[in-house]
Amino acid sequence: MLTLEVKDKQLSTSEDFSVTIEDRNPATDFEEIPGSKGVGIQLPINAANRTILRNPDRYEKMGTTDDRRFTGAALRHHGQVIQKGTLVIDDTKNGYSGWLRDVVGNLAERVTGKLINQSTLGGERTFANKTNYNPLTDDYACPKLFNRHFWRDRGKRSDRQVTTTDLEGNESQDKEDDNELSWQFLENEQFLVNYPTATGVKADGVNTAPVVSPMLFLWKLVELILSDNKIFVKENFLKENVSLQKLILYNNFNILKQVLVTEPKIFYYMRYEEYMRLTAEEKTVTKVTYIADKFQLADLIPKLSLGELILSTQNLLNVVFSFNDLDECRIVDRQRLLTGPAYDVDEYMFGEWELHERKSVTVKLEMEHEENDYAFSDNWQDLSDMRHNIKESVQQRADLDLLSPEMDEIRKVTSENNYYQWHWHVLTTGDSLESQAQEDILGWEMITIGFQPYFYNDEDKEVEEIKTKFSTLRQSRNGYPLTMQKGNAEMFRTQHESFTPRLLFYGGDEAASYRTNNLALDWDGDDGLANQRWNFWLPFWANRLPATGYFKFPASVFYYIKNNKALLPLKTRHGSFIIDEIDAVANREDMIECKLSVFKRESVMEYEEGVVPGEPEPPTPPVFEPLWVGVTDTGRPYLVNVAGEVKIPPSWGTLSPAAYASRNCIDWDPVSRQLYVGGWNGMLYVTDLSDVDNMSMKGIRTYSGGHISSVRYVNGKILIGRDDSREVHQQPHHASLADYRDFEATSAGNLQWPRTLGFTYYGGYYYACTYEGEIWRSNNLSSWSEITDRRAHWWTMLATTNRLLVFGKEDGDSYRRQFWAPKSNPTNWDEFSVGGLTKGYYVEDAVPMGTDQAIMITNKEYLGSAKLLSSNNATTEFTPPLAKHCGGACATGAMPFIAIKEGSGATKIAGWSQLQNKWVYHNVPQFYTKLFMY
Repeated sequence: MLTLEVKDKQLSTSEDFSVTIEDRNPATDFEEIPGSKGVGIQLPINAANRTILRNPDRYEKMGTTDDRRFTGAALRHHGQVIQKGTLVIDDTKNGYSGWLRDVVGNLAERVTGKLINQSTLGGERTFANKTNYNPLTDDYACPKLFNRHFWRDRGKRSDRQVTTTDLEGNESQDKEDDNELSWQFLENEQFLVNYPTATGVKADGVNTAPVVSPMLFLWKLVELILSDNKIFVKENFLKENVSLQKLILYNNFNILKQVLVTEPKIFYYMRYEEYMRLTAEEKTVTKVTYIADKFQLADLIPKLSLGELILSTQNLLNVVFSFNDLDECRIVDRQRLLTGPAYDVDEYMFGEWELHERKSVTVKLEMEHEENDYAFSDNWQDLSDMRHNIKESVQQRADLDLLSPEMDEIRKVTSENNYYQWHWHVLTTGDSLESQAQEDILGWEMITIGFQPYFYNDEDKEVEEIKTKFSTLRQSRNGYPLTMQKGNAEMFRTQHESFTPRLLFYGGDEAASYRTNNLALDWDGDDGLANQRWNFWLPFWANRLPATGYFKFPASVFYYIKNNKALLPLKTRHGSFIIDEIDAVANREDMIECKLSVFKRESVMEYEEGVVPGEPEPPTPPVFEPLWVGVTDTGRPYLVNVAGEVKIPPSWGTLSPAAYASRNCIDWDPVSRQLYVGGWNGMLYVTDLSDVDNMSMKGIRTYSGGHISSVRYVNGKILIGRDDSREVHQQPHHASLADYRDFEATSAGNLQWPRTLGFTYYGGYYYACTYEGEIWRSNNLSSWSEITDRRAHWWTMLATTNRLLVFGKEDGDSYRRQFWAPKSNPTNWDEFSVGGLTKGYYVEDAVPMGTDQAIMITNKEYLGSAKLLSSNNATTEFTPPLAKHCGGACATGAMPFIAIKEGSGATKIAGWSQLQNKWVYHNVPQFYTKLFMY
């Protein structure tokens, strides 16, 4: 069944309702950030749809556009979400026609017409002046760099006597004209931005023109901008990689405030066109004081769109920004698609692969360099059209003189990162303009600095370009970056000098460079990006083999593949492959029919340029060893290992809509490793998780009528409560899924009120609690006797080593209530208190732990989310420090585990380590409201 909902309200659809889902892999797209969309949505016009969609046909008649947008939309296939996002209704003439766009489409609309320097980035900051900055904990660093043009064309001009020395050592005095601010910058800071001192950088002074330009770490900038756009970064390779985490973004903005002291002065001037002599009183600036104060991170960012930032980062560093339907982004190494294990989908394939013509192209990697940095642009030219003249590099300039070169031959001197050409050129000699002379020379001439475009598989082939707007800065012979670019400052905002995105590696203290010991922001060379970051991808992409295959996926598998296409290679019996495009049709059928356009993944370890690779050795898949079973609030189960990796059953059932279902309608048998989920209209879903490579699920109807209110596996039986009836049912337990049948559940008797929410077993008796405050017991599962009836709503009960416990809240109010009975006297129930819970907070779930203890999960946020109940009913705070919300809990002996969600949205499983005496965290991709030990 295919359904469409908006903010949990299901829309009315026709019998033949279907949607085509189109998706592309961002890992195989170098020109845009592709998104997923569900097209061809057709809805009937009726009262239900008019109400939910707020009369879109009426809006069309009144509005200036046909489009109406509805956030919080979800497309479900047999209860499983297969696409979330925004429903766009663009036509209402013959029904409601529209399409569903995903998080990328929503993000694109949100940032349309905006640049990243218009982001808030966390607001105003106070400058932290330090001698050294940490790439993992600081937002920025302040390395020194040389920029003699920073104050160019700022303020008045003045003359200085400058001493120069000719080639023979003779000194002479020459008068030079420049900006007064530039003279101050030279005399006090030697033209150094972020001039180093013993305590950090020089960040104050009077008439000294210091410049402080903090430079944001790239990984931090990306996370801040995505956070401003409501996207949580779940994984960040830019931060995790020891080299890439040091990347900083150059800027030409001085964050120091300039406090001016002025005095009045009379000026005389002529207006020559009117032959008038005029006077004017103006305020002349006599003193400028520089102080470090608060500043905005946005001032440190170039004018760039978010799409340009993402695409340029991907195309420079060979990473991929992978967005999913949970408003999350994973920034991953693109090359892991070629080296990581593949996900087996062979069982879902029908037909055979259709192979297409193998590509054989030249791949060109290209940066966009800064034209307004004259230290760079005056010394750089593009050698693309002369690349066939470039011969093997040499280490030193002197090595060129040992060669027998051909005319117009070009060689790179790697120690300088400069290119020289052997040709006829003109040499200008002399110490001054008056004594200059020119000579015709046949020899080596430095024609350009490095940072040239890179060509892989460079033959007479079609050229495919991969472009990035990022570039870098030259390095001076003194070891620091060099630029000649006008700067920006608070006092000169109306004379803004734009700058393009350029990166450097922060080397600690005052150091920065375009290179580290093993990686350079240059395509060429052993430590260049082509060799270090694109070494596997370039040969694969230049020789890629396209293919097309057809599959029928269960909804859960389709959704998993769709959300992980940029991270996860797939495989069939024919080999492994990388998704390029997905075209799928979802309708009322049980499976989603899907056409995958892919590129065959071949052995990347032995690629050689110009050689078409052969077949790969099949990788040995790692052994997946589950530690937990986690279940989300939709009833979706996951097997989770200690590394936080998950495996998902191929299908699962739809959780009951009854109140508290995410806590009470799910249970687990650790012996047979069967998971039980109560659903709609008496449906019970049994999932066999005993074989992690062959998980399976079977849905059976246990009764006809309302929804299931609770499911518990106790004493070898599956007990089932009903939301609409006071009857209790018992479903036989089977070792094999094949033995479960519809309507084999039998009546286990009746209680006084409907909505049974909890069961447990002890000493030959089954115990049950109801939402109406009753506690019952039975020794034969046919007749029940009431033990007690309290002014409460119960929703969970459990047995510890020596006690029976029940939890809920006061009838008609929001005060918590909880009772206990000793197993030695199970008919005598007394109330106890859970400390630290005020009105409105109560225990939602509880599980036994250790010797007569229990972990209690509450509806409170942060401190108080979890509590530990001791054997004497004393309460201890038990919330993991990172937790905002606590979900499912379980324990193995006295070792507890709690699923948590942080304030940032990150999800983890927290485990208490007795050895380390602290909580230890395992990153997981989902928030689990039920958790069991596998």
